Amino acid sequence: MIASPAEIRAGLRGAWRLMRRDAGGLGDLNLTVDGFWRSFTAILVAAPLDLIYEILPRQAGGEGPDDALGWLVAAIVYLARWLALPVVLALVATPLGWAARYPTFVIAYNWTAVLQLALLVPAAALARYGLLPGVWGQGFVLGVTLGLLLFAVNVSRIALGVGAGAAVGVVMLDLVLGLGIEGLARLADQALG
Repeated sequence: MIASPAEIRAGLRGAWRLMRRDAGGLGDLNLTVDGFWRSFTAILVAAPLDLIYEILPRQAGGEGPDDALGWLVAAIVYLARWLALPVVLALVATPLGWAARYPTFVIAYNWTAVLQLALLVPAAALARYGLLPGVWGQGFVLGVTLGLLLFAVNVSRIALGVGAGAAVGVVMLDLVLGLGIEGLARLADQALG
């Protein structure tokens, strides 16, 4: 099930509002069972941004996928990173008392990820192409990344209906899962290459 263009726009609008601490953004999201599954359309919407993010290091003389296997691994990592947190939270939502809000969180998480990439890619491009050289570029990317983490805390807090501590924990779990997946991918790349 693919979300319609109108549902995509509404999902992104709702995510933007949630990122800005506006709980009314939940009203823009399709919080039905179909809306839950269609929110994974965000994976396709964000894919071009992720592709650009993967290409940037290569264009700047760094490492990145350079053959079919490398691109396949990058695609698997992309999907694994996207799905890791929803899968782990599905396992712990009931014991944590979050089962009722879990679908709302996943819907918000999916649409928010598109906006996070849309903000991160230009920042990374400015740094990687030397438009913000050296420490300035690194500082800018760090600032954007910290801002995105704060946005993710806001979304988690509102969508799950939890306090700031639990929301920070969810965001840190997402970060740790992502770093773990990236680390495993690097190990696999070294073993295969």
